[in-house]
Amino acid sequence: MAGPPAPAPRRGRTAPTGRGLRRVPPGPGRSYRLAAALALLARDRKGPIAIGQLLLSPMPDDRNDPFSARQQMAGHDTWDRTSDATARQALPGDRHGTADLPPYAAPARATDLSGLPPAYIDVGSAQTFRDENVAYADAIRRSGGRAELHVWPDVRAGVPHS
Repeated sequence: MAGPPAPAPRRGRTAPTGRGLRRVPPGPGRSYRLAAALALLARDRKGPIAIGQLLLSPMPDDRNDPFSARQQMAGHDTWDRTSDATARQALPGDRHGTADLPPYAAPARATDLSGLPPAYIDVGSAQTFRDENVAYADAIRRSGGRAELHVWPDVRAGVPHS
C-alpha cells in the first residue's frame, strides 16, 4: 500500500514577485532540504521562479551513506548518529530510505536537476553532510545548472563559518 504523498514545502513560505521569489526559507539542515525541494517543485509546476537557492549545510539526501557520514559521526560531537537519524527521518517518515521516496522529500534523489535556479551550497569539511553536498552541487552542474560550492576547512556542525 502506498503511503501518503511525501511532505512538500508549504505554499506561502516564499513571496512571489514578477521576477521571482523574494527569499528562500531559512533554517539548518533539513530546512534547507525543503528549500532545495521548493526549487524543484517550483520548476516542475512552472512557477513561481526562484532567483536562487541558499543552501547552508543542507541534508539533500535521506539515506546518509557517504563516506563523510561514517567518518564524522563518532558520537562525541554536538551532532551524533542519533541526532542525524532523527533529522533525516523527520521529513520522509516511514518512507525514509525507501526506493519510492520522491525528490521533494530528498532532492538528491532527483534524476533531473536541470532548470533550477543558481545554488550556493555551504558546508564544513568536518560535517556529516559534506560528501552529499559536494555530490549535489556536482549533480546540479552536470544537469547544466550553476552551483557555487564552499567547503570550509575543519568546520563541524554548530560552528559559525561564513
